[in-house]
Amino acid sequence: MLRGLMLNHNAPVPRVARPALPSLAEEAVDAFGGRVRVAVLRALNEDGPSTKAELLRRLGGSDSNLGRHLSALEQLGVIVADPPRDDEMGPVTRRYDVDHDRVQELLAALASALTKGSRR
Repeated sequence: MLRGLMLNHNAPVPRVARPALPSLAEEAVDAFGGRVRVAVLRALNEDGPSTKAELLRRLGGSDSNLGRHLSALEQLGVIVADPPRDDEMGPVTRRYDVDHDRVQELLAALASALTKGSRR
């Protein structure tokens, strides 16, 4: 027991809230649902195509964490890498850029999911 804090070990574990959303809205949450990913998209939007090293200098954080976010954003289609990823290429410097059409598609899907059934 922590000093002054009573823990109830028999309390039920809270459930994770995960409402059913259309698949595009789920992808939008994955793309825009975290500060690092939003910061990456914003930096690319403001500065134009950038390498991971350039983004790291601008945003800070760790190389591996940024790499995971870049990979996720690329898989979601909101950023594109030049040259494209190819397992046979080996280490190569890539420039990342925003796919504005895909961002707009996901933002529209998210807005639709958020306002569906709302009283206006």
